[in-house]
Amino acid sequence: MTDVEQSSGNIYADLGDDQADEMNMKAHLATALGQIIERRGWTSPQAASVLGLPDAQLSNILTGNFRTEDAASLVHYIARLGYNVQITITKAAQPTGSGCVEVVSAAPR
Repeated sequence: MTDVEQSSGNIYADLGDDQADEMNMKAHLATALGQIIERRGWTSPQAASVLGLPDAQLSNILTGNFRTEDAASLVHYIARLGYNVQITITKAAQPTGSGCVEVVSAAPR
């Protein structure tokens, strides 16, 4: 029988990535970007042209190869497509512990 371990909700943390919060945030942003492009019926080259990116770079982002992209760039690309990205800062639940980075919704309408 195979042992099954429940995820924390962040696959990068589960795998021990030292940049887990950032990678999880970028994954959600890349997913949102892909959803926007798909809803518009654009091909990758069309979307890359609108965003001012090489098609290979956009393809990398959309296929999960975004480790070298910074989160601010992904936010900028989403904003260029006419969407607002909101960042909210709140106090951590445990005053002595570290806070966390969480994407509340990455599903554009």
